[in-house]
Amino acid sequence: MAREIKFRAKSLDGIWEYGELHLRCNHPHIHNLIGAKIYIKPDTIGQYTGLHDKNGKEIYEGDIVKFVYSVPRLGKPSEERTDIGYVGFLQQEAGFVIVFKKREQRLGRRSACEFCVEVIGNIYDNPELLEGGNHGKG
Repeated sequence: MAREIKFRAKSLDGIWEYGELHLRCNHPHIHNLIGAKIYIKPDTIGQYTGLHDKNGKEIYEGDIVKFVYSVPRLGKPSEERTDIGYVGFLQQEAGFVIVFKKREQRLGRRSACEFCVEVIGNIYDNPELLEGGNHGKG
């Protein structure tokens, strides 16, 4: 099964660009969706995970997500909880994870993302969303 491989990064003008990434050159750039060559800020590169959130939005490395889940309680209704984390890449497993303050959750089950995960920002434009939240960084 083939998966779509694409990236996003901020252009030198600060605009998000999406497409094919070229790093092994004098000036890192993305060939965007219409084929234009756009020079980028390398520290903003994020790979598409191949997954979408509950609203159908593509999930990229570096996105900040809200994760809503239920916790069963003995003899009582389940308790709904919300965690905020960011999408990272685990080199040793060659896979994406959501990094929370006290745990990591592998990002790989399409149905879990479609029903429980919502992209609410990214670590470049909205770092304040992680401050004081249930997340980890680095």
